[in-house]
Amino acid sequence: MTLAVRIGLRLGKKKSAHNGEEDKTSSSLIGGIFALSAFLLGFTFSMSASRFEARRDVLVAEANNIGTAILRIDLYPDSMQQLLRPLFRDYVEERIAFYYVKGDTVALNASVSKANAISAKIWKHCTEDFRKTRSVAPSSQMIPALNDMIDIVTTRQQQLYAMVPETIVLMLFVLTIASAFLAGYTNKKGKMDWPVVVGFAILSAFVIFITLDLDRSRTGLIRLDLPQQAMIDLRENLK
Repeated sequence: MTLAVRIGLRLGKKKSAHNGEEDKTSSSLIGGIFALSAFLLGFTFSMSASRFEARRDVLVAEANNIGTAILRIDLYPDSMQQLLRPLFRDYVEERIAFYYVKGDTVALNASVSKANAISAKIWKHCTEDFRKTRSVAPSSQMIPALNDMIDIVTTRQQQLYAMVPETIVLMLFVLTIASAFLAGYTNKKGKMDWPVVVGFAILSAFVIFITLDLDRSRTGLIRLDLPQQAMIDLRENLK
């Protein structure tokens, strides 16, 4: 942005003189570009914030779904509980580990596959128990909880890929730099207050960084550590 201001300032010195009407039209167009840049930044921030909130809600919902299924283990006899509790313990550990996997798609898919394999074993034990004992009470409570627990894994995984489109990010960069260029190009005095220019560029870059960081909650500074604690607390229910 600072370089764009400098280039615009140099080119602006070489432009030919304009009449009053042209200056007014030019100022209106430049004001429109600045407004468009601000609108796109606000739109991008709104998208990032809404996606961040959705990821947080899904993480908490998954912890609640797993917690519900864990509580319903108590409906089964001791022999069945001894089969289910170690599997749930491994499942919780795998879902906790999923949060700390960085943006590696292969590692993310591997973690999901491990969790799905464990949940498949839990499902198999529960369905086999129903076929053997025909005990309706525990099965009618556990099966819906397992359905919710399994389904939300896919929802949470797909939300990782629901980020602000790269085209919008690129357009945001282009408009920001173009605005900086025009700020220098239309400067009638031919000189700038560079501390102000640098400060404005830093603040603009910081706002854009925060907007994109909010959109990438797994790899940035703004993370979901507090909601993740709900998942970690499930360990206590399995001790």
